[in-house]
Amino acid sequence: MVAEMRMIGWMCGFTRLDGIRNGVIRSLAEVAPIEEKLRETRLRWFGHVKRRKRGRPSAEMRDDRPPPVEREGGVDRKRV
Repeated sequence: MVAEMRMIGWMCGFTRLDGIRNGVIRSLAEVAPIEEKLRETRLRWFGHVKRRKRGRPSAEMRDDRPPPVEREGGVDRKRV
């Protein structure tokens, strides 16, 4: 995010020494807030995984829950 803001500020003719807030620079450059971009990317990835066929490991992990781990009887040992 820092590199992105540096590039956007540089495009607008500002440096970090000018002390202009990120929100102001983003509004001048008409760039979407980073939260929206992250959400968009996450949803795009989820749609990609959702479209996969049933046999793929990622599709199986999405639909199934791992079986519970069965422990052997006994007392837990202390860990140091």
